[in-house]
Amino acid sequence: MSEQEPYERDQFLEKEGIVGARWWNKHLQRDEVITRRSSLRGLLIGGAVVFGIGVLAIKNCDDDEDGASGVPERRNALEMQRNHGWNFGYRGEGVSVDGIDPQPFSAAQLSTLVADLAPKDARYSPYHVPTVLQSATAGPLTPLASDPLTAVKLPEIIRPMITVDMEVAYRRGLALAGLFSEAKVENVAVVVDLSGPESVAFAAGAAGTMAMVFTVDNWPHPRGVVPAHRTLAAAIHYQRRFSQTKPGPNAPPLFVLDRHRIDPYGDDATQFDNRHVAKLPVAAALTQMGIRHVLYVVPEGAVIQELDDLTDAFVGYQAAEIDVRVLPVSAFAPLWENYLYGGTAETHLCFWHDYPWVVPPPPCALAFAEPPGARYVPRPRVSPYSSGPGGSLKRPDQFATVAVFADDQHAVLGAHNGSTPAVPVRSGSWNRSTGSGCGG
Repeated sequence: MSEQEPYERDQFLEKEGIVGARWWNKHLQRDEVITRRSSLRGLLIGGAVVFGIGVLAIKNCDDDEDGASGVPERRNALEMQRNHGWNFGYRGEGVSVDGIDPQPFSAAQLSTLVADLAPKDARYSPYHVPTVLQSATAGPLTPLASDPLTAVKLPEIIRPMITVDMEVAYRRGLALAGLFSEAKVENVAVVVDLSGPESVAFAAGAAGTMAMVFTVDNWPHPRGVVPAHRTLAAAIHYQRRFSQTKPGPNAPPLFVLDRHRIDPYGDDATQFDNRHVAKLPVAAALTQMGIRHVLYVVPEGAVIQELDDLTDAFVGYQAAEIDVRVLPVSAFAPLWENYLYGGTAETHLCFWHDYPWVVPPPPCALAFAEPPGARYVPRPRVSPYSSGPGGSLKRPDQFATVAVFADDQHAVLGAHNGSTPAVPVRSGSWNRSTGSGCGG
């Protein structure tokens, strides 16, 4: 076959249900060998082919009218994970943790994780939020046809984790528990707001003297805004300690928060919005428990102020005459292998002078400047999570939601993630594409 000059499009037609074009090779126009009859025959054949393709395209568009192509919607992210898998939208991806625990581990222990970390005191059960713990063994309730056969399962990859920061947090928890135990304190609730693994470690150190109450209301995800898998891995590491340590009948509560819970969120292309807000008892509930004081533990160098989603709760405590004070966790400094308040044996008992909740306070050998957190008083303020004085906890628009494709009955077909929408094909699988065959 001889090489021909390229065809050029000299007309284009696009109307509803019709897409067509005329393509012409100008070489044919000056080729005297090709007769008018053969040219007409070629055009008729070409027209028939174009017509056939057009009919097929129209037919495919008609097929998509039943809703198979999906309509973008936003749904609650945690609900999508529970229904369709912990790594919804990225079912072929997993997670990894640093600081793998060298101790022997059996995945069988995950089956008792929720029970082992449940409060031993029934008074605190209504405020225990074990959502992240439940993810360790939960499977999808309604798997999607679009899920790959090689979907990564969380129970098969999650492992206990221990890091240097966790070990330090554990010893600081021991130090605070020692102070509470010696002074027989029962009317102070502790709210630990460190990174998830460190909060868990701090609570593990305080176990036995205080009653841990988990309040982490999300699941891990490969693209999660919040690295909840690290919190879960830390909980597994301390599972045995929590299960074997039983606080006394009047042990004060210690609420475990993950400080990353309201971290900034970017977009669906790179992140999955697994954020959540803190859930703490209201002032009346604390009063009923006999709580008169709240100690808010924050990271080293943190601003002496509560995170935005705690403002309304803390202001409510103050209004009910439950005073709230802030304790930077770094106030417990190392002395050899132990951690003490102020870093010395002489300053350790001065804690009860800075946080005067024991009457009379134990003797303090040294006098030093009162830390800023001891003078903290919560104030109403406007934030994305609070409307100011007299307001109540709110959530920003589309907070903790994920984009999905749904059919005309609002049944979820798959995740609408990435900068380019996922388009379902007739087989039910989901592929990356720049667009569908209909609608451009």
